[in-house]
Amino acid sequence: MKQLLKKINKLHKTGNHAEIIELIKAQEEQTSEIISLLARAYNNVYNYQKALDLLMSVEQILSNDKDWNWRLAYALFNTREFEKALPYFQKMLELKPNDKDAKIYINSIANKKTHIIITEETIKNSTEDNYFDVINPIWCSVYIYGTQQRYEADLKYFTKFQRYIFAIEWYLAEVNNGGHYQFFENSTGIVYKDALEGLKAIGHQGCIENFEKVLSVYGEEPSFDRKKRWEQLKKFQDDKEFEKLDSLADDFFAFKDKHTYILNFIKNNPKEFLFDGIVYQ
Repeated sequence: MKQLLKKINKLHKTGNHAEIIELIKAQEEQTSEIISLLARAYNNVYNYQKALDLLMSVEQILSNDKDWNWRLAYALFNTREFEKALPYFQKMLELKPNDKDAKIYINSIANKKTHIIITEETIKNSTEDNYFDVINPIWCSVYIYGTQQRYEADLKYFTKFQRYIFAIEWYLAEVNNGGHYQFFENSTGIVYKDALEGLKAIGHQGCIENFEKVLSVYGEEPSFDRKKRWEQLKKFQDDKEFEKLDSLADDFFAFKDKHTYILNFIKNNPKEFLFDGIVYQ
């Protein structure tokens, strides 16, 4: 066990976190300490949900361990579960007084906490330059970097129309920045169905037809799992296939009235965008 811990420590110092994961997974015996180290490795490759699952599996044994509290708090923080992360950062500070990193995260959580109120008057006064404020609550609250289950869980606090505009905004941002390939390659691909339904809801026929052509060229139903989408996107490594997808971005860019449609939709459905609550920005 000492040799294993020594090797894990060396790999951690050199940043070989994926190798740590494979090394530990190959071990027949996994103590609570080893499971916690495995969780640390998953944190370091940004698989926070896997880290959370592992850490919670040894909670009864390690709840008073400073490293366990730190790793759990860190994973929760990075999945935007700030309220849940706070007591574990505080526990870490109790176990290791004056820890600077714990203090930084605790202060960060306090500074992120914001009370947002969206009224009908807010919506009435919205323009194409500031209507994004209306969907800021959902933008701050929905985590799109994990599983579909997490995405759906975060969305349950918001209306269908808030969900649609949220998805459209991610769609517009990604395609404007790097085309449809980037949209599907990035974690934002998880919103694609909502984005299409949103375009239908706001009634932008040109964008609807363009997106439907994109899906036709894509050739299959995009997976909600990002790694599976990467496999699906391999066919676009072929220049001809990529050009089919990329050329559709030109038609997309030609529609200059997308924000007008979004603003009109929000103003025509003000009650669907009302909000009064706490978010973490």
